[in-house]
Amino acid sequence: MTSYFIYLIKVTVCSGIFYGYYHFVLRNKKFHYWNRYYLLIAVMASLIIPFFHIPLSFSHEQVHQSPVLQTLNIISESGGENLLVDPAKNVSALPQLSSSTIILMAYLVVCLVTLIRFVKSIIKIHRLIADGKVQQMEDVYFINSTAEGTPFSFFRYIFWNKNIPLDTQEGKQIFKHELTHVHERHSYDKIFMQLVTVIYWCNPFFHIIKKELALIHEFIADHIASMNEDAAQYAEMILWKATTGKQLSFTNNFFYEQLKRRIAMITTSKQPSHQYLRKIMVLPLVIILIAAFAFRYKSLSPAFLKAEKPITIVIDAGHGGDDDGAIGENGLKEKNLTLEIAQTMKAIAKEKNITVLMSREGDSKVPLRERSDIANNNNADAVISIHVEAIGPGDDKEKYDGFEIFISKPEFPNREQSKQMAESIQNNITSLYKFNGIKTRQIGIWMAQSVNCPSVIMGCGYITNKKDAQFISNKENQKKVATAILDGVIHYLNKKKLGTDASKAIDSFPKSSFFADTKNKIVFFSDSIINKEKEQKDWGLVKTVYILNGETKEIAELTGKVFKCNSIISYPPNDDEARKNYGVLANNSIMIIDGAKYFAQYKSIFGQNPIVQKPTDDDGPVFTKTEVAASFPGGEVQWEKYVNTILNNFNANLILDKNSNGTLRLQFMVTKDGTLKNVKALNMQQSKLAEVMSNALVNGPKWMPAKQNGIAVNCYYETRVRFDAPGDIVSGYEPE
Repeated sequence: MTSYFIYLIKVTVCSGIFYGYYHFVLRNKKFHYWNRYYLLIAVMASLIIPFFHIPLSFSHEQVHQSPVLQTLNIISESGGENLLVDPAKNVSALPQLSSSTIILMAYLVVCLVTLIRFVKSIIKIHRLIADGKVQQMEDVYFINSTAEGTPFSFFRYIFWNKNIPLDTQEGKQIFKHELTHVHERHSYDKIFMQLVTVIYWCNPFFHIIKKELALIHEFIADHIASMNEDAAQYAEMILWKATTGKQLSFTNNFFYEQLKRRIAMITTSKQPSHQYLRKIMVLPLVIILIAAFAFRYKSLSPAFLKAEKPITIVIDAGHGGDDDGAIGENGLKEKNLTLEIAQTMKAIAKEKNITVLMSREGDSKVPLRERSDIANNNNADAVISIHVEAIGPGDDKEKYDGFEIFISKPEFPNREQSKQMAESIQNNITSLYKFNGIKTRQIGIWMAQSVNCPSVIMGCGYITNKKDAQFISNKENQKKVATAILDGVIHYLNKKKLGTDASKAIDSFPKSSFFADTKNKIVFFSDSIINKEKEQKDWGLVKTVYILNGETKEIAELTGKVFKCNSIISYPPNDDEARKNYGVLANNSIMIIDGAKYFAQYKSIFGQNPIVQKPTDDDGPVFTKTEVAASFPGGEVQWEKYVNTILNNFNANLILDKNSNGTLRLQFMVTKDGTLKNVKALNMQQSKLAEVMSNALVNGPKWMPAKQNGIAVNCYYETRVRFDAPGDIVSGYEPE
């Protein structure tokens, strides 16, 4: 139903553009036959072009680099197939009248009233034929009448007014005029336009075109009737005979009311300039309309996204066996939904260069440790655990809805990697359904923190919410969700390079209790590493064995120290190569640090409030944490004003870009003199928001540099900007 209204809008826009060209380029010009067929074809093209679905695909990057493609993409997608099945559909067996249904019914009522008026006019003409005396004159039928509006013609019938002598000069000219209408078949045009305006009565341009077409009929008939006659005398006759009598809208009446334009056209002998150019200029117009409304501009389907290298992921369908998980209305069970989604993901993954390891293939109960062992023992690249959430019986079921992602707590080694992967998945899920954010549970989640790779717990809506349950139970929606999750994982793993995770871990330090910078051969052991090892033991997780220069070291010997080394090699638990070299120690994770030299105590370098020094820039070391942070001139208040000004200037472009909705994380370096360098988006890299804000930082004012021990230093800085279309813009810092 909504698609039909969108179609009406597209038809109106097309007809408006076609008529606009006619009004400014062709109107009142003396190529009447061209104008007649132009208007008829314009109406038909306006009706047909929006029906065309010609697919034309562009890559995601091409679409985002071209504002034209972004605009055409929005136009072509409007009113297309619904991307999602309406989650509220069939919720109730009782018939309900939606607002769109009421509007459609009102629209059809107007169509019916207009159609009845049209039919009554046809009946009136039929009565004139039945009651009159019909005389055949060659190929036309002549009816002498005193009916209101005569003389006029209708198809092959000419209805004549008895008060006008046919044998006079004026009578002959009028008859010749009406005979032209018959021979040129103008009545077909009239009936066609009358039917169009019955169905599309809300389109003002069709009504205008109908009137213009009727006037063009008169131009053609006047031209032929006045040939070899005194044009001025013919025009004077039309003016003298003009009447205000009524006429049927689809008949050709001689005394048509647009007398001024008719007389001007009869008495003007000057031919319009640039006739050929005026006619052929319609071709670019048609091409533009087809490009805007007929082609379907699509970014390449997510199904085309493949992993650059083979990857292995574990898909964990939550619960199973005698553990039903959450239960919704009508006995809908979480264990069944999670398995359906997991199996859908496995089927789709085959085409994406992904090997899937399932924690369960059927309705069986698998202990948590066995589930995590599948990932750890097979050196999986990622873990996706599928769940559906629920609320207690005393809570408002309709209040809690939407998807969520859970990751491990900050102190676990895979936290930062899991967060990056979750953000990548989030970018896809938000375009499908309501998303509540990336979260952490205080008590922890086994599958999030018991594995040695990035891991996310997907909360696929609330089974206790009708809308969510309808959405996630639908097979097509399950495919969309499965594809969105897999593409998020692929996007994260494709861009993940050696050393990337190390850089990210440095940025989040000292949340991480241990960090090895393989590029710069530096190993950090923070004071909290003992607590981390204790929590791993409490959770029953494998611990990490540290072998420093060939000697196994207790964690207490390493706590609070920084080492420079020649090489850093890590092995996951139960690695075959590690087992050959280290025997039973390979039951654990192993970190081998060779050529290690004690560099300094952790606190002696970084002070009481740890400051992590990144690899040095050409102008000196670059810090991520300092005693005095870098800042925008005027502080956070002026920074927010600056951001809001930039976003307001680009508001229209950002609204058109569906990828710009959300929170953008930007990282850049503030040098000693306040210049900004190395500006990069940490997420939403392909969005217009990232482009706009990156340019605003590069081209904006200098910042106040960070200070350490009272001295200006280079420092990395991260900020966040949020854009919600079409709501308010919120910028600044947001808590994780």
